[in-house]
Amino acid sequence: MRRGWRRRTQDWLTRDVAAATETVRRTRWMAARAARFEFDLGLALADQAARLAQDGRLDDALDVIDEAIGIGRRRAPAEPARYEPNLAIALLRKGFWLAELDRFDAAGAAMADAAAIFRRLVPTDPERFEPALFAALNAHGAWRHNDDRPAEALPALREAVGICRRLVRRVPSRYEAELATALDNLATCLRAVGRVEEAVPVLAESALIRHRANR
Repeated sequence: MRRGWRRRTQDWLTRDVAAATETVRRTRWMAARAARFEFDLGLALADQAARLAQDGRLDDALDVIDEAIGIGRRRAPAEPARYEPNLAIALLRKGFWLAELDRFDAAGAAMADAAAIFRRLVPTDPERFEPALFAALNAHGAWRHNDDRPAEALPALREAVGICRRLVRRVPSRYEAELATALDNLATCLRAVGRVEEAVPVLAESALIRHRANR
């Protein structure tokens, strides 16, 4: 009963930025007194950061998510199963928020870190972590390309396409559009590094997917 009451109270407290900030304050107080509450503090910080981002306060959100990432990096080596999933998700969010600020170099670095963790997690739960790994790789490659570094983008985009092909085999209706976008990203990158002939069939496959979807 007590655990359920605590969860319902936390859900109520995190309805807006002010309430999320209050949750962080309370959880920080507990974490200062018992290390086991650092996990809860990381969750509270991630929630506060998300609320700030929704409110358009991306710089503040990045400061808060960096604290959550710091907790995850510090605790994950000793407790990877507990901390790594939340750490990877925090890095994924950070990457998207940095990209919204046109900070593509830093966004790509965050996504590369997220992808490295998701890659380790995929064997433990492919259905949960493969879509996240695809998102991280596709974004990492796209942003490296936007930062005029297509040669660095290419391996991530190739891997993203391979993962998305597997996702399409599992749930075609959900991932075919994602595969078309990933193929477009890969073709654009191939052209940028002068491999135009290799880009042609990639673009053709993307066009075929979009044609089927529009029939």
